[in-house]
Amino acid sequence: MPSLRRNLAVDAMRGLTLALMVMVNNPGDYAQVYAQLRHSDWNGFTATDFVFPFFLLIVGVSVAFSLEHRVPRAKNNRELLLPVFSRTLKLISLGLLDNAFPYFNLRTWRIPGVLQRIGVVYCLSTLLAWRLRPRTLVWLTVGLLLGYWGVLVLIPVPGVGQPDLASMTANLAAWLDQKLMAGHLFIPGEEWDPEGLLSTIPALALTLIGVLTGQRLLGPDSYWRKIRALWGWAGLLLAAGYVWGLYFPFNRWLWTSSFMLFVAGAGLFSLGLCMLAAESRWTAWALYPFQVLGANAITVYLASDVMAKALYVLPGPGPASLHQMVYARLTDWLSVGPWTSLAWAVGYTFIMLGLAWGLHARRIYIKV
Repeated sequence: MPSLRRNLAVDAMRGLTLALMVMVNNPGDYAQVYAQLRHSDWNGFTATDFVFPFFLLIVGVSVAFSLEHRVPRAKNNRELLLPVFSRTLKLISLGLLDNAFPYFNLRTWRIPGVLQRIGVVYCLSTLLAWRLRPRTLVWLTVGLLLGYWGVLVLIPVPGVGQPDLASMTANLAAWLDQKLMAGHLFIPGEEWDPEGLLSTIPALALTLIGVLTGQRLLGPDSYWRKIRALWGWAGLLLAAGYVWGLYFPFNRWLWTSSFMLFVAGAGLFSLGLCMLAAESRWTAWALYPFQVLGANAITVYLASDVMAKALYVLPGPGPASLHQMVYARLTDWLSVGPWTSLAWAVGYTFIMLGLAWGLHARRIYIKV
């Protein structure tokens, strides 16, 4: 029974994070969005900046659960690792195709991306969790976060000099992305990418915190002791991240180490709340829709992204796109403003929930 409640909580948090991801990625009108539903402009954070990092934290938890199940059953290393490498290649390939859709313009094809980052940190965290003891993983995580801080703060930027983290371009992460992937970044012509090469380091550290969390949840302690442990860790990580953030600013775009600690603390606190909700049948029902979403998380994410792009490209009856036509009907009923934009985003998220529910009802679980 404890494992069922634990798995419900983890799956539900994955689905809740996905629901928030779909909602913030698909406003009705990008010019009419509440501040907390936008990403921060640069330093600092909004609620939206927590969403993708939360997903990576849950990826780490799931890696620990998967290894616990698969390592004893694997007859050899090949049988264990082949599915890991296969899934990694699928995630990266799907991410590249998603970036290219619908124009498939090779000159501006974005190379980094959300699914690419998930694939890379999933692969690396699985290999590390398989080979290293938990204590070694802790020290490795600390080393990754400190090393990334040193790279961004202490190493001069070629052609610029002293790094300036208040600037989008005066940092080594932006310089490296531009040097290796110019023209294939987040926005063509920009000097940086939020899922660039160097920021994979703190993203991996965050995922390893998820792995360590998963290993703790698999331990022999009681369900309630595990919840208390999560909240204890959450308090420590939130405090450490906040203090470090006074000197190394929070920045979601650069995935600064201080922000990763703070996000990890918030994520563990949220997971503890999900575990608490899963404990009682009076509250567990509220987690069920998110568990359904989480069961086909990658499929729903891809579907939401492809459908949204298609709505912007496909023409309506007149010169407007389908998105513009349908949104115009919505603004006929509601006044133009952030509420209307939010109503579109929430409605779109419910459509994706309907897709996930249809797959779940037919017991279709597409494992990428």
